[in-house]
Order: sequence, then C-alpha cells, then structure tokens
Amino acid sequence: MRIKEITECLNSIDFISKIEKIDSSSKPNRGVIFLFKFEMIFQDKKELFNIGFKDNFPLGKPIIFIKSYNQFGFIPHIDPDGYVCFAHDEGLVLDFKNPKGIIEESIKLAVSTLIDGIAGVNRDDFFNEFDNYLRANKHTKTGLLSFLEVSEDVKKICAYEYKNKVLLCESKSKLKRYNLKSLLNYNNEKLRELNPFVYAHIDLPIEPHEFDKKWYKKEFLDIIESSLQKSKKLELNKLMFTLKTTNILLHFQAPNLSDCLIGFNIKEKGLGKSSKAVEIDVYYISRIDSKYINLRGGAFDNLSKKKVLIVGCGSVGGFIAHKLVKSGVVNVTLVDNDKFNLDNINRHVLGINSIGKFKTEALKSFIEISAITTKISVENNKIEKAIETKNVKLKDYDLIISATGNPTVNLWLNDLLVKDYNTPLIVTWVEPYGIGGHSILLNNQNKKGCYRCLMDQKTNHNTAAFYSDNQSFIKSITSCSSVFTPYGVLDAEQSAIGCVKLALSYFLGKENDNPIISWKGDSEVFINNHFNLSERYNLSDEELYKVRYLYKNKRCETCAKL
Repeated sequence: MRIKEITECLNSIDFISKIEKIDSSSKPNRGVIFLFKFEMIFQDKKELFNIGFKDNFPLGKPIIFIKSYNQFGFIPHIDPDGYVCFAHDEGLVLDFKNPKGIIEESIKLAVSTLIDGIAGVNRDDFFNEFDNYLRANKHTKTGLLSFLEVSEDVKKICAYEYKNKVLLCESKSKLKRYNLKSLLNYNNEKLRELNPFVYAHIDLPIEPHEFDKKWYKKEFLDIIESSLQKSKKLELNKLMFTLKTTNILLHFQAPNLSDCLIGFNIKEKGLGKSSKAVEIDVYYISRIDSKYINLRGGAFDNLSKKKVLIVGCGSVGGFIAHKLVKSGVVNVTLVDNDKFNLDNINRHVLGINSIGKFKTEALKSFIEISAITTKISVENNKIEKAIETKNVKLKDYDLIISATGNPTVNLWLNDLLVKDYNTPLIVTWVEPYGIGGHSILLNNQNKKGCYRCLMDQKTNHNTAAFYSDNQSFIKSITSCSSVFTPYGVLDAEQSAIGCVKLALSYFLGKENDNPIISWKGDSEVFINNHFNLSERYNLSDEELYKVRYLYKNKRCETCAKL
C-alpha cells in the first residue's frame, strides 16, 4: 500500500492527532518501511506513539510503539524498543479491504494491552514469557545450550565448551545420546570440560529484570530464600563447595506450566550474604532437551523409553519409522534385508543419495539428521533369520510393527506372537492402486482378534480387503525381478499415518482392544484397470470405524482359545 493512502487513513481517524512521517530507520529490527508518530489521549493525558507499516500492509497488521519500554512503567508485552505486542500474527485474520479499520483496531488493541499492564491484569505474562524478557536484557549472557532433564532434585550439571557454545547436561554419555553431529556439526572432537553448574528447582517463578538493569547477588539470595526449601538450600550450598563452583542453574514453572531455566554465576562460593553490592552474571539458557522439543513440536515426551521393532523398511515402513520418531518414540529397531534402489524413489521417504545402501542403514541415517535424539538399531536380515540367530528378541520390545506387505510373513509373525509372546503387534498394509489401507492391532490386553481372523479359511482371501477375491495386481516393468504392487507415495504415507496413530493410541492407553483401522482411497484407476471392488469398500468411513472390532473369528485357530 502506498504511503499516500496510509497517510489518508491515519488522518481520517478521529482519536489521533499531530500525525507526522518520521525516519523508519529508528526501528531497524521491525522491517517497517513507513513510520509515523502521532498523539493520542491515553489515561487522560496526551501521549506520543509511533506506528509502523511493513510492505505487506494491509495483509499484515501495523506495528505500534511507545516512546520507551518503561514509558508507563515496566509492564508485560513491551519490548526494549517500545514495541507493543498486542496480537500474534499466527491465525490472525485481517479485513484487508478496510485498511483504516485495521489501523483503528490495532491502536485500540495496543491501548488495551497497555491498560492491562498498568493495572497488573496480565502480570502473570511476565512469568509465562520469562525467557523472552531474560534474553532481551542487555546484560544477559547467551551461548548456553541445555540438554538436561528438568526435575525437582538438586544435582550436578556438567558443562562442556564446543565452538564457543557451552553444553549443559547431567553427563557426557547422556549428552552424546543427542544428535550433536546434525545440531552442532560435532564430529567426536574432544569437549573441553568447564566448571559445573549446580541445578535446583524453586517453588516460585522469578520476575524478570528491566531490559537495562543488572543483576546482583542479593537479588539471587532473595530468590533462594523465598523459593527454595531449607533442606534443598543446604544441599545446594554444600554441593557448590564440593564442586568448587559458583555456577547455579535454577528451574521453575510459570503459571501456564511452562518450564523456565536461568543460569547464574554468583562469583562467590556459597550462599552467604555480601556486605557490598556484588554484580553477578546471568545466562539465557537455550533448551534442546527432548522434553522441550517434543512439547514444542507436538510429540509425546513420555514415549522416549518405549522400544519398537519395525519389520520392513519399504515405502510404508520408512514413513512409519520417520513419523514414529518424530512423535517421540526414539528407541527403534529396523529389520529388512533389501537394499534401496532406483525403483523405490518415487514412493519412499528416502532419496537418490540412499541408492545401493541397505534400507535399514539409509533410513537410520535419514532419521538421525531429522531428530534431536534417536536410538536406532538396524538388522540387515529377514525377520525370521534375525529371530533364529537371536539378533532380534521379540520379548525385548513394547510393540512390533510389521510393514512387510507380505501376508505369509504377517501370518507367521501373528501366530508366533499370539501363541508365545505377550508383545503387541500391528500389521499394516496398503492396497493396490491406492484404494485403501489397513492397520490391525493384536495381542493387546489379552483380547481376542488377530490378523489370521481376517483370512477366509477356504480361499485365504483377506476379508478386510477393498477388492474382491481371485484377482492379481502384481505388475512388472522389465522382468520377474522387478514385480511390484501399484500404489503411490500418498497411499504409502496415508497407511503409515494410520499405523502410527494406532501405535500412539496403544502407548497412551487410549486403545484397550484389537481394532482394524481402515482408510479408503479413490477407486477410479482401480476400476479403469477392470478390477472388482469388494462389498466392504461400499462402507462409509464412519461405518468402517464402527465395525473395527467385528472382524474377530470365534473359530480362529490362533486366537480363539485366548
């Protein structure tokens, strides 16, 4: 929007006055191309404000500033340059056809934010957004990366220097569980050990300092006195002398239950009071621990200790492994004896750089550079051989997923697990031409229902299928060595999503039976190739979900006697 039009909008607003364009370079970090100052009656006084516009206005909101961050006292939602955070861009819908209305509403929202701050209505936001205020303080030191697990214990935290960064973790061995190579370009170089920190959890949140205010030891001691139990205070003091350190790491929970960390170097050993004002160093802590990353990214932190065996690392298995790790299940074993080739490219999560490698090893490398922490093992063998040689022990896993696409192997695993093990199994597969896919859970809480229940005893046709029996869908481009079942990458991914959702439902205790979960795709290509659909395909998605437990065969030779 041109400056002339913006100026006209501003001049037409009746509650602001003395509008004047000023140099936008005075707000260098906000990306504004036009900046204006204006006066407005605020709490019965004339006050000066700034308003800035980016080049995308009115598709983006204007930016409101006050003269200085403490013009009305130190209040929430004001940045050091006076920026008033009155609305988040995410999910914001603007009436871009009414730019004057956007400006008016933005000014009113900014005023409301200021009034709430002055009245103390939003004081908790100081604590909820503590990290932002700490980082914005000009005396705060940065460059500390935390890999530690927050807890209520007083404990030693090791500190290591790597490329001008300080890495904090309970131990070096635990630190190296993280994917430091991808995170920090770490290649097993020697880490220089620094003075450790002593970690403690405090019961009350810390109020942030003003942006230009230093920290003093007395303030730190006041925090300890008011927020740390006496026994833990003694433990903290003792550990500081034992470790000969003056570095402290405090953890607290904000009112919105977010975890906050702050580091201190109080420069004097112990928690004794000083007779003079002692300046201390304060550190902003960048969290890279799995709990923080999982919560930020929608994964589940309580699944990190679950062990999953994935049998089959083809297109469906590849997506399953990737999405499972991204969901918080990081302890995974991959089993497959195939190598990745060019024919796999279009419907696999792997790419050209994986050609010629074992699928397991290529998939392990791919996942390790896309997650902060993983514990992936590989077995380049068929599952039956891996079990025979005891390289894979089924009892060691919390869940097994079979994505082989081979019904014979699926039946063999099904019978083995139901009869001899308590380990749950999910069998998942995708149907030809993308007409659908399925995932069935079995061995869950001693309930009946298994993969063999789906098989017609006379024809061995899978009764869950969306195609009728006595049809073959195998295709070959060149020879018998290149046969495949036709479906695309979206079909493989859709089946993987259904499988992972079922796995998470099991792990989170939301599924207490053995369902078959099915999804339906488009049948046009399937029909055009003169194939026949089954009656089950005619069920709606809602009907398929309702009958998810009704597949069970009371005469099943595998699970009927459970």
